[in-house]
Amino acid sequence: MKRIPDRLSVQNGARIQPRGEVWLACSRASAQYQMELIASDAKKRAALYQFVVWRGRNLNRNTTWTNIKTIVEHIKDDDDRVWYGRNFAFYALATGREDLVENLNENNVSNRCAEWLRWLSFEVLRFRSSTVGWFWYANPHFPIVDKENPWSGGMVPKFPEMIVRPSTPLPNWEGEPLPLRGDQYLDHS
Repeated sequence: MKRIPDRLSVQNGARIQPRGEVWLACSRASAQYQMELIASDAKKRAALYQFVVWRGRNLNRNTTWTNIKTIVEHIKDDDDRVWYGRNFAFYALATGREDLVENLNENNVSNRCAEWLRWLSFEVLRFRSSTVGWFWYANPHFPIVDKENPWSGGMVPKFPEMIVRPSTPLPNWEGEPLPLRGDQYLDHS
């Protein structure tokens, strides 16, 4: 039985067993709504992104390249474009490319993802973890040996771990302090 991505989750690698057409339609609608929030509302975008980083599973250096590869391969699929588009938006935010998620929609997500991937291929060797926020930045003082081919030498660059992680799942958290970090909670995928 083919496994289908869990579009109701903000964990981009989550998988669930198919639960029928109604479930799939709801999942896609949820992803569409999240992508609209990310594209149009800076405060809600920040809250969704904080939750994803707090969970500590989406932006894990051990799975980042696999997730990026999956996004790039599937973002042109009409049925799953919004789900992978939402996941692309989280990675664009994590690499400081908020400009690519402004007014993001089904019609421009493939082009924006392609633009981000071109940019990423030249900047990734210079990525460092920020010490002031939940993102990676391209260190301008780190030279690229071969600007025409950053992949020369057969090296696959690795994303560093994010140094700073949010202590709460949402901005202005007023609930009780949580007993576990986000990455310590059970994974229900």
